[in-house]
Amino acid sequence: MIDEAIKRDPQFALAYALASRLHSELFWFGYDKSASHLEKAKAAADAALKLQPDLGEAHLATAFYYYYGFRRYDVAQKHVTAAVRAIPNNADVLNTAGAIARRDGRWNEAVTNLEQGRDRDPRNLSVLWSLFESYLALHEYTKAEGTVNDALSVSPNAPFFVLARSAIALFRDGETAPLRSSLRQIPGSFDPGGATSTIALRLSLMERDLDEADRVLAACAHEKLDDNGLSGVAGALDGYIVPKSWYAGLIARARGNESSAHTAFEHAKRAVRDDLMQCPEDAKTLAMLALIHAGLGEKKDALAAAGRAGELLPIAKDSFDGPILATTLAAVSAKLGENESAIRQLESLVGIPNGPTPGTLRVEPEWDSLRDDPRFKKLAERVA
Repeated sequence: MIDEAIKRDPQFALAYALASRLHSELFWFGYDKSASHLEKAKAAADAALKLQPDLGEAHLATAFYYYYGFRRYDVAQKHVTAAVRAIPNNADVLNTAGAIARRDGRWNEAVTNLEQGRDRDPRNLSVLWSLFESYLALHEYTKAEGTVNDALSVSPNAPFFVLARSAIALFRDGETAPLRSSLRQIPGSFDPGGATSTIALRLSLMERDLDEADRVLAACAHEKLDDNGLSGVAGALDGYIVPKSWYAGLIARARGNESSAHTAFEHAKRAVRDDLMQCPEDAKTLAMLALIHAGLGEKKDALAAAGRAGELLPIAKDSFDGPILATTLAAVSAKLGENESAIRQLESLVGIPNGPTPGTLRVEPEWDSLRDDPRFKKLAERVA
């Protein structure tokens, strides 16, 4: 549709800006990590700026190109600042400013921008979602719950907000029952990108309900599953589409069926290596590969992939995704029996923005090998 608009009117700067954002989003959210999307995103953003140098949406598209394509938050911020000047009351621009600020570790500024975006457009669910995510990451659970309630007053049946309200109990208290109850309210047909299945699968593994995990996996129509961050931290790779076979392997291992687990993990490894062919330096893909190597007992390869992932996306580079990735790398250490390393990593992560919480530590199966360690018990018993 956007391409058709550009064909009909090659001077339509806004259409170029929208096309650029689409290509950037396809790359960022893991649907297609090929470099061609970034090339198209850059070309379209440049065309929009050439046609209308002061167009706020063109600067916003350019910001997303650097944000989603390269995590160049400094350059993205310059274009967001230009967009704010052009369209100062635009909630989408303020939402983007908030998203960039939190990745850059400027959490107070991020929340301020997002709250301003909410005030400009109280019915904007994208802004409300970003604000909820930020409060959850900062462990400000009362404010997170209030934001979810605001969203549900706008759209009472919005599925992910229904789930988000219950996910707070998981992060704060390690309680799975509220999220399980909310899942029953979601229509079975609602599973965009496999995101609902991801929540259901991870929850079933936390509850050790393997029959339910099998049922969810069999019913899921997706071969790769998205993760929107509502179902814990360990192994959560929002922005990377996880192979379905990974979950098949986890379920098989939990049942003690090592042969089936090995077969499933090998299948997942092939899928992830295919993804790495498109984008060899993607930290989340490498973290996923590290998890799979660990599942297969391939210690040397797991540590190599984990080490490279950590180099590519440290917390200092991205304060939003960095802690999630670091938690996943701690889970790799735990899977490999490197308990000392896993504990040390967790001690530095629990309590920081978007890191693991005492609640998630209590229920995530990734930490089962650490549960008898007094240091782990101390982390898991902290008051939220």
